[in-house]
Amino acid sequence: MKIIFNFLLFLLLCNDIYAQKDELGTLLDRLNKVQDKTIEKADILNQISWEYRNNNPRLGVTYGKFALDLAKELKYDKGINKSLSFIGVNYKNVGEHSKALEYFFEGIVENKRTKDIEAEGHSYNNIGEIYRLQKNYKQAEEYFQKALDAGTVNQNDILVAYAHNSFGKLYKDLKEYDKALDEHLKALEIRKRIKDKKAAAASIENISKIYEAQGKMEDAIKSYNQAYEFAKSFNDARGMATALIGIARIDLKLEKYTESEENAKKALVIVEKVGDKVYQKDSYEVLVNNAKAIKNYELTVKYQDKFLALQEEIYNDKLSKDINYLTKSFQDEQNKAHIDLLQQQQKNTYIVIALVVVGLILSSIFSVFLFRNNRKLNKTQDDLKSSMDTIAKKNEDIEASIRYASRIQKSFLPNRFELNVALPNNFIFYKPKNVVGGDFYFFREIDKKIFIAVADCTGHGVPGALLSIVGSMALQKVIVDHKVQEPNKILGEVHEEMRKALKQNQDGGGMEIAMCVIDNVKKTLEFASARMPIYIFQNNSLDVVEGERLMVGDTQVENIALQNHIYSLKDIKKIYMASDGMQDQFSSNNHKKFTKKSFKDILQQIQEKPIQLQGQELESILKSWQGTEPQTDDILVMGIEI
Repeated sequence: MKIIFNFLLFLLLCNDIYAQKDELGTLLDRLNKVQDKTIEKADILNQISWEYRNNNPRLGVTYGKFALDLAKELKYDKGINKSLSFIGVNYKNVGEHSKALEYFFEGIVENKRTKDIEAEGHSYNNIGEIYRLQKNYKQAEEYFQKALDAGTVNQNDILVAYAHNSFGKLYKDLKEYDKALDEHLKALEIRKRIKDKKAAAASIENISKIYEAQGKMEDAIKSYNQAYEFAKSFNDARGMATALIGIARIDLKLEKYTESEENAKKALVIVEKVGDKVYQKDSYEVLVNNAKAIKNYELTVKYQDKFLALQEEIYNDKLSKDINYLTKSFQDEQNKAHIDLLQQQQKNTYIVIALVVVGLILSSIFSVFLFRNNRKLNKTQDDLKSSMDTIAKKNEDIEASIRYASRIQKSFLPNRFELNVALPNNFIFYKPKNVVGGDFYFFREIDKKIFIAVADCTGHGVPGALLSIVGSMALQKVIVDHKVQEPNKILGEVHEEMRKALKQNQDGGGMEIAMCVIDNVKKTLEFASARMPIYIFQNNSLDVVEGERLMVGDTQVENIALQNHIYSLKDIKKIYMASDGMQDQFSSNNHKKFTKKSFKDILQQIQEKPIQLQGQELESILKSWQGTEPQTDDILVMGIEI
């Protein structure tokens, strides 16, 4: 066991020691020099596990388990408590929540046994965070309260601040922004008092995001500026960049395009120096949206290329880390298997000899037959290999093209942050049948009017995706460039633009689409629809307004005239738009479709749930209904609470 342990440590060190020049690099150097089976070694292993939690949590798990084994061997209680906590945090960051909970709950048992109230409080907080991520808000609140109580009893300011911070994130998820702000302000006050600068900077950033979500943009900018100065005071490059990106995003929202570009570029300069690709990507995302807003298409393409390249690099880096982790795991298993093999070798010797003798006899019998057929077999194998190589190459090319198409399609979807600011209470359940699909949604906010649409293009996969891009561009042109604002006129012009773009004159096709305009001045909802129904919840009942039986972009119809529907916002609680993908999904149990009626009934049944949870409920119901049946079509459902 010790040989395997040291061998794995050697592999890990070789992989990382030259790549780390900061605290992590120092820890790895110390680990290489410290004596075996000491408390110091257990502490260093735990520290390395913690340092890896963000940039490579799988390695964090590995080091944490090394620390746990050593701490248990040394009966080092404090080390055991830390290891269980750090392993759980790393599993959480990997996304393996069930494993994270397993270690956190084991941690509570150890914390109680050793009467470590502080560690117990952190375990409660970590469990609450998992439940929050799983959107199990009631249980999350329960465990955050336990963490707060433990911190208060133990007079531990760090833990109390953590608990307030966690409550702040919980209330932000629930859109209870005043409560969220109050919790983050409490955390900030404590962190400033105990002079925990890094944690205080995080609190200021959280406060900025709350103001931003509330639409208090000036307050948000002031808070982000405070966060920037705070991060600058202790040379936190990532903290400075986060603040600048936040300011740039708000400037863009306020149509201060020059300021937005300047702040995004400042952030970019800072993070390029430290080589942080994630923050570089975030900076370029703002620059892309800014260039789109000022209609500088040359800059849009330039920044979009940079953004996509960084996105791909980040994905490849993560993939490389996962491969390294799996390789190390394989080497671990390989060494274990080798030891087992040596132990069994003597027992198996006579069996192997007997098998060899039998094999030689059989080999002699069939040698003539094999010789005669060898040439034919070789030729067949060569032909087969050549065909397989050709197919594999074509598959690689197709998959690469589809992945690229997916990136292009996603770049045309609305910015979710901007959508959430304009419509804080919404959900989008979006599930293409393949990597790309024909369903898409559209959003723009112009002159206090919100333009939002859901569309289902003919076909799915790549053909549907291409049509969705044409539809999205047509909507952009008609609404933003032509400044058309009535839903029926918007769809009429989109119909003409799509026919021109696609040069359709024979084949049918086009898209089903529901187009809504929310006027925040007149307090009205105006909409028109082609084939796609709109569901309106008002006066405790769910009404369905059917779309007209026309396809936008259909070659068979030269011009279309759709009816406008107008409602007062005070009469409406919620609206829903959906493609027919969920309704047409077959079940593996009875091989029947979900149906339009069932879809409406489900919407009626889930009205008491918060709008943010309704999308998850629909997804869960669909998964249960679908079972093992393949997905029938692209699925898109949007819900908005007025």
